[in-house]
Amino acid sequence: MKYPTLEEVNKATHIEICRWWRFLPSTGLNYIGELNFIEKLNEEVVIMNRIADRLKKFGGFTPEISKEIGWLL
Repeated sequence: MKYPTLEEVNKATHIEICRWWRFLPSTGLNYIGELNFIEKLNEEVVIMNRIADRLKKFGGFTPEISKEIGWLL
């Protein structure tokens, strides 16, 4: 799963935010061994922090959302 842009995160619904929170790989994971690892890691940390902030503002996961998005992509 590809990291969204900050613009996409800012426009996302509660369900989209929950889906990203559950399924996005750890920050930087896709760039291990690459020359631009630190740059990409830092970009993804900013995005994941914004996702975490929005998830908290939405009230986190509900049982209904958790069931809707499931555990498998």
